[in-house]
Amino acid sequence: MALLYAKHEAPHGSLFLASEQSGGRGRFKRRWESPPGGLYLSILLRPEGEFPPSLLPLLTAVSTAEAIHEICGLEVSLRWPNDLYVNERKLAGILCEGSFKGSRAEVFVVGIGINVGQPHESLSTEVRARATSISGIQGGALETEAVAACVVSRFEFWWRERDAARVLARWRELAADDGGRAVLVQPREGEGYHAVIHGLADDGGLAVEASDGTRRVLYSDDVLYLK
Repeated sequence: MALLYAKHEAPHGSLFLASEQSGGRGRFKRRWESPPGGLYLSILLRPEGEFPPSLLPLLTAVSTAEAIHEICGLEVSLRWPNDLYVNERKLAGILCEGSFKGSRAEVFVVGIGINVGQPHESLSTEVRARATSISGIQGGALETEAVAACVVSRFEFWWRERDAARVLARWRELAADDGGRAVLVQPREGEGYHAVIHGLADDGGLAVEASDGTRRVLYSDDVLYLK
């Protein structure tokens, strides 16, 4: 359950903001540690018109990265499909889920978690080794409400546009260092394999070349970036 302290209704969606979460989760039902001091935001969308669901995490990542840069000047890099990093440490994550009637999405839930000001020692040892926070990088305090307002503003901009080509182009700009990077791919079924990133496909998937030379486009696989 999330401890909600803010809720905002909009014509085509709702916004929920939490001070902490006891059951936060990421992709593949991984636990998302959500102690006080972080930003935990959910946006409930009732989409109108057509928009490929595979692009929603990319649109959200672009919005979040731009908001973080706008409010505190940090240069954020994106990792497919839903992670935001600064200096090789994870700063934020995104989880998008939807309810469909046939091929048409009736509702999307967009979850955004940003490490804003939670004490580093409040995180588990495992997470501490690979995560960072805005306050940990810059020092000082930053109001989570201010970060949330900026994230929502950028999200509203991109959601009104809903221009797939522009979303893809902007995502590629913010993930410009990923081409040629080695990754470990773990499919939902079967054995994992090593691959090299070739870039973002035009439908939002990740194009890779496996170590055996096979080229594939990933959509729901787990991707571990290697040093």
